[in-house]
Amino acid sequence: MNPGAALRTGFGLAVFGVVLASCASPADEVVAVTATDARCRVPQRAVRAGNTSVRVINRAHSVTGVYVYASGQVEGEIPDVARGGTRSLAMNLAPGDYDIVCKSGTNTKGIRTTISVTGSGGRHLARPAATIDVSATNYRYHGLRGRVIDAGTTVAIRLHNDAPVENHELEIFGPDGQAVGEIGPTAPG
Repeated sequence: MNPGAALRTGFGLAVFGVVLASCASPADEVVAVTATDARCRVPQRAVRAGNTSVRVINRAHSVTGVYVYASGQVEGEIPDVARGGTRSLAMNLAPGDYDIVCKSGTNTKGIRTTISVTGSGGRHLARPAATIDVSATNYRYHGLRGRVIDAGTTVAIRLHNDAPVENHELEIFGPDGQAVGEIGPTAPG
């Protein structure tokens, strides 16, 4: 668990696009993000639509998560970038404005920087086809057993923490062992 992450009361919600094969094309564009305690620096504010690599360098004093939003919806996230660490996320950006949000330590709102994506191509994350409710109690999770999610399906997962005092979080991994999303520390209730 990341003690510096923002706490959410009651439940957490995340949307995941399930990808069962790693067939990503190489990035045509790179969005470099440098996260610090006071800034979310993105020098390149305009990119072409299509295959894009979002590369994060964490210069903050604590673990940082970087989120890519379009129209208020999370399109991608790079969770838990260690202090001094670097991580990347391959995305297929459609035209439009995107907010890059860096959240480090106790900064729950994050620091936003807007980029514009122009041209044709790319795609926005699909709206969820289903919502899966998961309850957590004493580091046990209920509601996922027996679930089958077809390749290419987008689902929302809602985490409710039924534990008496402990925070719980949930990270989802694809068949390749790579994280496809997470719900951060969620307080009881």
